[in-house]
Amino acid sequence: MSFLSAYDYVLNPFAVPVLVVSTLLALISIFVLSQNPKSPTNLSFFLICLSSCVWLYSISLVYCSRYESLALHWYKYFTFFGVAFIAPSIYFFSVAWVGLLRERKGLIFLGYLGALAFYISSALTDYGILGVRKYFWGFYPIYGPIATAFLAFFVFYYTMGLWTFAIGRSRETRLQFRKQYDYLIVAYLITFFGASDFIPKFTSISLYPFGYITVLLWLLIVAYSIIRYKLMDIETVIHKTLMWAALSSLVFLPLGLAIYYFKDLFL
Repeated sequence: MSFLSAYDYVLNPFAVPVLVVSTLLALISIFVLSQNPKSPTNLSFFLICLSSCVWLYSISLVYCSRYESLALHWYKYFTFFGVAFIAPSIYFFSVAWVGLLRERKGLIFLGYLGALAFYISSALTDYGILGVRKYFWGFYPIYGPIATAFLAFFVFYYTMGLWTFAIGRSRETRLQFRKQYDYLIVAYLITFFGASDFIPKFTSISLYPFGYITVLLWLLIVAYSIIRYKLMDIETVIHKTLMWAALSSLVFLPLGLAIYYFKDLFL
């Protein structure tokens, strides 16, 4: 088995939509950051997308792996790195949006420090990711004690992000911007359903991990609220990017279907 050998991977149709979503997130994040790299809001939005891309790109390779050891390698050293930094980045984004960056700097720093600690301890020991199971969509990790503690950390920072948006809404006196917060809170509640991805990590229940779909929905709802109520400096960036994403999907989706239906020919 070789880490870079094409013979150690299979063409898995369940990896195709994950790759499509991660590619869109990557291009959107780069475009947003390039417009104003010094803006905390743009930077935090970029970090959310970047963490999600690392998670999604590498999990697609986990799905496509032929061997358990290869799938475990991808998840332990790459996928978990992306997963670890999602919640602190979302909290950073919420703080930047509401304008509480000066007051919450310490919590943001502790969030990223905690994410790094969980990743390193999981990568260097056998108590984070215990192994992988084979499901109908491919290999999927088995979480150990360290990863279990990480779940509590993830939920804490994710909930703090939601709470920060709730604080921003309560302080906002302008009706149109209160509605914008309503959209953000709804987006957060939708992504909570993505927490079902953790179920197959702790049990043998064969529940397909659809968290990447909730991430895409979150992005679209945030983009819609920005475009409609015009608050952030990434508003026009998101507007242009969504138009680009709609057009590019005309290329990506047929390509994915073609790969799926003609996979025997490719093999």
